Amino acid sequence: MKTKLYQYGAILGAILCLFIVINALSQKNKLNRKYSQLQAKYEELLNAPKDTTYITTIDTLTEVKPVYITKRIVEKDSIIVRDTIKDVEIVVPREEKVYASDDYRAVISGYQPRLDTMQVYKTTITETVTKHITHTRNRRFGIGVGIGASYDGKKVRPAITAGVQYNLIAF
Repeated sequence: MKTKLYQYGAILGAILCLFIVINALSQKNKLNRKYSQLQAKYEELLNAPKDTTYITTIDTLTEVKPVYITKRIVEKDSIIVRDTIKDVEIVVPREEKVYASDDYRAVISGYQPRLDTMQVYKTTITETVTKHITHTRNRRFGIGVGIGASYDGKKVRPAITAGVQYNLIAF
């Protein structure tokens, strides 16, 4: 009697181990399927079609009455003014002024030079990349129509059926 109990216990233990192994394998298969689905979604994102749009805009920067940064005398010119009594030599200093900011730089020179207005045309190119991603859901249950054969106990006949179905394989 004891030996039969040991045999049944060993058989039940083996069956339990078999169920544990089958459950572990099914869990592994589920994880592999999930990993494959995630990898497919990642590939889909990488290979999604892209639309690229370039927009070119020109901004006008107007600097009214800019203030110079540096001023120096480059050289001196002499002008001789003739008069009836005597000739007078006038020394005229030639100046160089530098105007600058983050958007422009201007250098002017002459006698009392002055920069009244300066316009700078900045070109900006904006690039817009759009990805189109479509996602389809894998549906397992559905309503379907089937063609097959039916047996009524006497004869096999062709049949067309409609009903709820579970999709084992989708293609």
